[in-house]
Amino acid sequence: KPSSSLHCVFHDGHNVVTYCVTCGYGVCAQCLATGHDQHTIKALKSVAMEQRASVEETAKATLVGQPSTSSCHASHESLQSSILDILLNDVSDEIQSINKEAQEASSLVTETV
Repeated sequence: KPSSSLHCVFHDGHNVVTYCVTCGYGVCAQCLATGHDQHTIKALKSVAMEQRASVEETAKATLVGQPSTSSCHASHESLQSSILDILLNDVSDEIQSINKEAQEASSLVTETV
């Protein structure tokens, strides 16, 4: 089973037990005893919940104003239709050109016979 403990970056072998808001990182019991006595300390769980809420809020704000999937699908279909129209026009122009060349060739054959 993977460990869910966070290890202190300052004291080898010690696990983070709380979060120092003042410093902005998790601290172990030894950190608390040696220099965070006037700092704002929070429980890891509450910091994790606050961070999660912040990430969710940012994600929701990012999605506001973004086109829906149905809007994207409609745009995709419209683009496909436009491309198809262009291709059909190109094919139609090419067929007309071939027919014209065939008529000219037929005329030449008729004139030489």
